[in-house]
Amino acid sequence: MQVTVPKGDVVEVVSTTGKSRQKISGETLRVDQVSSSGEQYGVTPGGTSSATVTPGVLDFFRIVLTVDAVRFVAAVKGTEFVIDGSTQGKLTFRCVRGTVDIAKSGYIEIGGQRKPITLSDVISAKDRPQKTYEPSSNWYLTPAFADYPAAQEFFEAQLAQERAGGARDSIVAALRNLANVQLAQGLYPTALDSYQQALALYRQLGERDGEAGALASIGVVQESLSEYSAAMQSDQQALALFRELGDRDGEASVLNNIGILQRHQGQDQYPAALQSYRQSLALVRELGDREGEANALVNIGDVQRDQDLLPAALQSEQQALAIFRELGDRDGEASALTGIGTVEYRQGPRQRPAALQAFEQALALFRELGDRSGEAGALGDVGIVQESQGDTTAALQSYEQARALFHELGDRDGEAAALNDIGLTQEATRQYPAALQSYQQALSMYEAIGEHGINVDHTQNNIARVKARLSAPSSPSPQPSVSP
Repeated sequence: MQVTVPKGDVVEVVSTTGKSRQKISGETLRVDQVSSSGEQYGVTPGGTSSATVTPGVLDFFRIVLTVDAVRFVAAVKGTEFVIDGSTQGKLTFRCVRGTVDIAKSGYIEIGGQRKPITLSDVISAKDRPQKTYEPSSNWYLTPAFADYPAAQEFFEAQLAQERAGGARDSIVAALRNLANVQLAQGLYPTALDSYQQALALYRQLGERDGEAGALASIGVVQESLSEYSAAMQSDQQALALFRELGDRDGEASVLNNIGILQRHQGQDQYPAALQSYRQSLALVRELGDREGEANALVNIGDVQRDQDLLPAALQSEQQALAIFRELGDRDGEASALTGIGTVEYRQGPRQRPAALQAFEQALALFRELGDRSGEAGALGDVGIVQESQGDTTAALQSYEQARALFHELGDRDGEAAALNDIGLTQEATRQYPAALQSYQQALSMYEAIGEHGINVDHTQNNIARVKARLSAPSSPSPQPSVSP
């Protein structure tokens, strides 16, 4: 392959097998390498970089750029392309031969709800040779949609257009985009179908890196559907493919997914989850992926908290917070503050003021970002601390605000959780009929969305406890407990 680096540009060449790492800079410097497994390049934009990949030599070739906290990934096979960052505020991809699959990170707004998302474009020398972007740290990748049906119509129209054109690379990218939006909206069965269609196309195309990515996405959906055995099978297949290809970035991502899956399977799997997260952390640190490092630290902190390793958990969350602030990643900052608040809460009554401060900082950030789902979750966290401090009136107000937001967003899972919080507070203040009504509403919502698992179990236990209290009012009953 050949990489040309102009003046002002720096390219870091990293062997995906971990055997070599080389930084290249200068006006024009040519590097020729041959690999059977692939090479991975990190590019710092500021000029024009070009790359040529000899057909059939590599299983995959990827260039990763971060511009104003926006991550681009250009994946190619047997392709010649140019990345031009010489114009202030703009980034242009030009394809000279073959096709380039460009994945870009940013946000999408549906019904007033802001969600992080990754969407893809495909450019080709034959049909669409060039694409220019103007990325920013708060980059919306599409127009705002009034509701999910409008978003669905938009992405289905894109898919229909690509199918009419017949280019399978573009079809699979459109399928992946549709699936990513469906996943972001919580429409898991439809997202699963779209990802499975993408998987079948990747296999027809012989695109093994794309196949691995589709398997990893399928695993995420299956985990969301509580299909843990199927999710682990998908993740393990993806992990094996990424390792075979030498794709360490993909390996780190799927290890993180495996850790999430293991954590959700209960405390017996916490050590395995921690091991998976630490393996992911080591890989992203080798790759210099600071955002990935911060996300891995948040996940590690979550498991350490679950294991009651609270000082270690606080340290992990604080390290993540520092990195997110360094990157200017305010979404990540809010996530880390939420983790810190949860750990502080768990450390006992003396730390409740610190917990409340962290949750309120996260709440302010979510509101500033327009992340209404995050805002609703933060309101619930604030309510839990308020209740623990004896301010049940303020707690109920926070929970009701959270419930109203979840209801407005159509997030029935979140609304059910808020109803459980409301019920616990009502129960603690001896408002037993109102508490029973709140719990029953929560259970109905869980049943309507097909939820089964720990949330349903907890809600059924809440209902049984209050019914027992109502049937024997003179008998003492255990008081409910809440935690973030």
